Amino acid sequence: MWEITWREDGHSRRKSTSTKDFKEAKAALDAFVRKKFGVEVEQISEAPVFQRPAVADVSVSVDQVLDLYLERYVPEEQALSTQETTKYNVKAIRGFFGKFHAESLDKEHCKAYVTHRKLQRGGTISRFTLDRELAVFQGALNFAQDEGLILHAPVLPAFPKSKKRKKPNYLTAAEYHSLLESCHQRHLRTFVMLGAATGARPQALLELSWRQLDFARETIYLLDKDEIETGKGKATVKVLDQHFWAELRTLYEEQKESAHDLGRGAQYLIEYRGRPVKCIKKAFATAVDRAGLSGRDITPKTLRHTHASWLVQAGVSLYEVSERLGHEGIRMVEQHYGHLHPDYQAKSANVIKGLMNLAAKRPQNGPTAVDDASESAGKEGAEKTKSQGFPWLLGMVEPIRIELTTSTMPL
Repeated sequence: MWEITWREDGHSRRKSTSTKDFKEAKAALDAFVRKKFGVEVEQISEAPVFQRPAVADVSVSVDQVLDLYLERYVPEEQALSTQETTKYNVKAIRGFFGKFHAESLDKEHCKAYVTHRKLQRGGTISRFTLDRELAVFQGALNFAQDEGLILHAPVLPAFPKSKKRKKPNYLTAAEYHSLLESCHQRHLRTFVMLGAATGARPQALLELSWRQLDFARETIYLLDKDEIETGKGKATVKVLDQHFWAELRTLYEEQKESAHDLGRGAQYLIEYRGRPVKCIKKAFATAVDRAGLSGRDITPKTLRHTHASWLVQAGVSLYEVSERLGHEGIRMVEQHYGHLHPDYQAKSANVIKGLMNLAAKRPQNGPTAVDDASESAGKEGAEKTKSQGFPWLLGMVEPIRIELTTSTMPL
């Protein structure tokens, strides 16, 4: 069967002509274009094309799938920062899967890929990196199916979610000051200062341009007006620090003068020798060592954790913290930083404190006030749980909430 394919609203669309005859298919194409777009095919600069993917082409290689993905999907649908990461992921995928037939992949191939990547990286590759690479690969296969290059995109297995929760590493005020003083290069000092003040992701800081700053309102717009919004949200952040803005004004004037000599305007906040900085990890690691903070697993993203941790410790609501971090809800903030809030388990901790203080006054024999208090609390809790439909829960225990979650197929 001949099919008509076209791009609409950023997505690939296709429609069957219900015929195997080329002339009939051409007539169906003309009628379709006339009805949907109100023009003749000849009037369209990029006319829809008709092709025949009715039978899977088992000879299509992963290399061809990845080429199509990089050529057409990545430039149109992804932000610049995401494109660089995607290209890195594609390079890793191509190195192993390149010559494989795209529609022949299964779970065993993915297992072999994981083993290959671990050996390639000396066993240090993280689950999150592998997750990301396989997610990019799945996206490329799905896109190839949408574009008619392959008939069926294989479904790649995903890793099970880890039950271990790693607490975010953050800096104390003294450690932050030490790190800032250890930044001997202007671009690095600006990066560290911006990271702690805004809580932005490292890549967002490296892409931050002067037009995203509003000096009058003391506000930074981390999402540029011309930028495509992705799953990683970028917030609008207000910074009320006169020293912070004074330093940025000085930097802007210096860059503007330097850029004028080069025949251009000031562009990015983080520049080195007149050029934007693509990666700052090496310079940052040097400053961390100089500050005496090595061995603490401190990376550029630690500045984001520091920003969030300071706000939560100061009693700022988790909702407001999530807004500054660009999250849609408070779940991530609650999960990673909730234990730092001054109200964290405050009620239950105070109850235990009171009961333990009473227990300290217990005589050797006979009932005491703590027994009376415990018995009273137990009765009250039991009545409460009975009234809520949980007669088997006793004491000062609230009803348990049970939620269903989904799981993914492990490798």
